[in-house]
Amino acid sequence: MNQSPLLGDDDKKCTIRRIAYISVITTLCVAAFIVILVGILLPSKEMRFIMINDIHVDPKYKNDSIADYNTYCRASNGSKIPRPFGQYICDTPNVTFESLCNFLPKVEKNPAFIVFGGDSLGHSLGPSREQISGAIQYLLNKMTASYPNIPVLFTIGNNDLIPNYGNFTNDPDDFASLAEIFKKYMNTEQYDTFKKGGFYYHDIPSQKLRILLLNNIIYHWRHGAYDPQNPDPYNQFAWIKNVTQDAVNKKMKVGIVMHTPTGVAHDDYQPNYHTEYIKTFYDTIKTFNYEFILVSHTHKDQFIPIWKAETELYSLCAPAVTPAHLNNPGFRIYTLKGGSMFNYHQYFADISTNPQNDLDWRLEYDFNSLYGVTGVSVENIRAVVKKLTNDVVEFWKYRETLFAKASLDISFYKCILTAVTAEEAHECRDGRNSIRTTINPNWYDE
Repeated sequence: MNQSPLLGDDDKKCTIRRIAYISVITTLCVAAFIVILVGILLPSKEMRFIMINDIHVDPKYKNDSIADYNTYCRASNGSKIPRPFGQYICDTPNVTFESLCNFLPKVEKNPAFIVFGGDSLGHSLGPSREQISGAIQYLLNKMTASYPNIPVLFTIGNNDLIPNYGNFTNDPDDFASLAEIFKKYMNTEQYDTFKKGGFYYHDIPSQKLRILLLNNIIYHWRHGAYDPQNPDPYNQFAWIKNVTQDAVNKKMKVGIVMHTPTGVAHDDYQPNYHTEYIKTFYDTIKTFNYEFILVSHTHKDQFIPIWKAETELYSLCAPAVTPAHLNNPGFRIYTLKGGSMFNYHQYFADISTNPQNDLDWRLEYDFNSLYGVTGVSVENIRAVVKKLTNDVVEFWKYRETLFAKASLDISFYKCILTAVTAEEAHECRDGRNSIRTTINPNWYDE
């Protein structure tokens, strides 16, 4: 029996529709698979953040002062050469920090966040808590003027406490005061944790990264005596273990930011922590694989061992904004990729030329290019340190960056390049390019 032509057409149309549906579904499935595969095989999108630390802004700086560790450049000494943007061994004039903030959007238009690494006010000002709060708010306003909608992460510096380095008696008031300033950048859990102990963590979901912002000033010997009855002040060591393990369980990577490095200070050869705290800190972190440990405080560009050299675990120390420790002002922009530290770019401004109108901020180096590696991994840092200690040419790459291209005698050597008479040579040594200063032995204790 012949089939109706109409019925035949319907069957054909249904078959075509089925094939079309199957094709669409297959295409979507393949596309989804490709997207997933690409996400697995290709590197994650890079993310950058700015780190600014040890600003030590000094509202009392006098640009006609003469650099002296005893007066901190806070007295007009009748200098014939004004130095508006600062001097080595002096703290940061307001205009220097404002120049830095004006430069930031020229090199980074859209950072994911800013890390404020602590130490806000100048040394030996004897400030009140209200003055510290006012200084921090001023610095925040300036550094976020070009980035009003990004988070600012904060680690406590010793000069952010009352008195310098704080103490366990004043901690509650200090933490509460600082928590109020940074509250707008924190969720409830972060705020409560910081208010209790001065520490918290911040997650970067797109990088699957958790950053621990630690308060290690409480372990410093100047903060108070070690108490064997309280081996874990504010339970921070236990907290580190718990939040790190939680991140690991969630397949996240973890990094650390803190103000003071462990080990011995290179200026006064005093330990930064009580020995018991150093050992406990190392025992706490050694069972986990931290992507990076960022510190400041020394004002220098350094690789600093966490505990003992044989542990081969290093923190990255960034240069300071203040030129107080004979360095040029500097800051860093770090690059993350897949939750790991991929690179960093270090910027500086040379104050030895004594600019009068503005600072000439420029790139000093980037880690990968300078040291010939790809990625700021724990393994690469170990390899770089080994290379520096065994090759004098490689070591001088590091030495050149230690003070952000600064040297106390740089003005003398610049001057002597054009000195052709004995009188001119003496002028380089004793005159306007004099490099001799009276050093206050207590300066580096601050």
